[in-house]
Amino acid sequence: MAAHRDDARILCWDLYNEAGNAGMGNATLPLLEDTFRWAREINPVQPITSGIWGGSRRITNFLRAHSDIISFHNYESALKLRQEISDLKSLGRPLICSEWLNRALNSTVATCLPVFAEEHVGAFNWGLVNGKTQTDLPWGHKPGEPAPNIWQHDLFHSDHTPYDSHELELFRRSIRQSAQSRSQ
Repeated sequence: MAAHRDDARILCWDLYNEAGNAGMGNATLPLLEDTFRWAREINPVQPITSGIWGGSRRITNFLRAHSDIISFHNYESALKLRQEISDLKSLGRPLICSEWLNRALNSTVATCLPVFAEEHVGAFNWGLVNGKTQTDLPWGHKPGEPAPNIWQHDLFHSDHTPYDSHELELFRRSIRQSAQSRSQ
């Protein structure tokens, strides 16, 4: 971070992924607090954040209070996504959804991408090309189990053909509309 604290190519520093996950709970809070303190000592020009994901209330409150921009994970329906965005907008800081897209849980391109566009919230879907990370498979999938009919994440097969060409057209349309609204 110190070497790149002034690098304009860096959008932000996402310091800690899902603090408290894997059953750790509040045991990770001291490390999370130290991580933010260390980052503040370096004093980067870029904002710092860590994704709010539904962990403990103490961790969520810390992240809401100490992140320069609010990043969050949401793998739920468009209605629940919109509700979370509404709540987080009350903090008065820019929002980025740093993980989304779980088709089996109704977090889909067709339903959630329009919410991000309407609410002017940045979003990174988790998974792009099906490969070694196996993000097409649902969490908890065991080796040898059949592949699901509906992928969890990923937009492309490993040969770069689309999982669903309609989804890609929705991304293209959303990007065009965003670019047009910025140029006006």
